[in-house]
Amino acid sequence: MRRNGIFYFRRRWPEKIRRFGAPAFLSVSLRTHVLAEAVKRSADLLSAIEAGKRGGSGNLNSGDRWIFHATAA
Repeated sequence: MRRNGIFYFRRRWPEKIRRFGAPAFLSVSLRTHVLAEAVKRSADLLSAIEAGKRGGSGNLNSGDRWIFHATAA
């Protein structure tokens, strides 16, 4: 997804998480207007999310800077 030339990662949260009050979507600024960089950052973020679902530590650390946006429907 792209807003004002900046790419965003967007993913729907699973129903069982939304039942606990989570918004419908996770939307994260990838902080780039370059498609190739956005694809790489999106893949890194998806890997970290998937690792977290499996109980792993993921690929993100405190040095990573992502802008998260909670969005309803």
